[in-house]
Amino acid sequence: MATSGSAQQELSVSDVVAIRLKEARGRRGWTAEQLAEQCANRGAPKITTSVINNMESGRRDREGRRRRDLTVDEVMTLAFVLDVAPIHLMGLPEDQGQGPTVRIAAACLVSDQEDLLLWIRGDKPLPDTNSRLYYASALQQLPEPDSKRTAADFARTVLQDRAKELLEGFNQQTAALAANASAQMQQLVGEAEKALAEGASPEDVLSLLRKATEG
Repeated sequence: MATSGSAQQELSVSDVVAIRLKEARGRRGWTAEQLAEQCANRGAPKITTSVINNMESGRRDREGRRRRDLTVDEVMTLAFVLDVAPIHLMGLPEDQGQGPTVRIAAACLVSDQEDLLLWIRGDKPLPDTNSRLYYASALQQLPEPDSKRTAADFARTVLQDRAKELLEGFNQQTAALAANASAQMQQLVGEAEKALAEGASPEDVLSLLRKATEG
């Protein structure tokens, strides 16, 4: 997982939570044993010292891959015990080399802390995703005043998409008109060449072109 020098570090979601978990635990001044004790006191006795150590280390194999990912239930419980928001455990860690990124999915890497947190909060979709669906879903969950801001972003997205559709339609119509004009011009040229080949005078050809363009 870790890289040296200026190489970019790629983290899994569980890697991110594990690092942030260790940071939050350190800020409380707790050892893994003390965090486990607090978990037990708050109704989560299954999060033992060894479980916390495995969460933070990942129980990596010989290739350095995690064998121990965190569950959503565990993230929520740990956030509760540590008195932090769940989103706090999901942000990109600090001081982890140059430009750490988190792999959300096989085809999705996020390297911007603000983009990641805004996406989790429901404030902003990730690039190359369906903005309309994202905002529509977010509006069903967000309280005031966040919903107002999201509604404005949603409206802006819809208008931008509509403007794009109109522009594409205009471009298609323009292309169709240009193609039609080109076809008519070729037809006129062909008729003029045919008239000249049959012995028509230049005046006759000009008259033919005038009638065709006026029609």
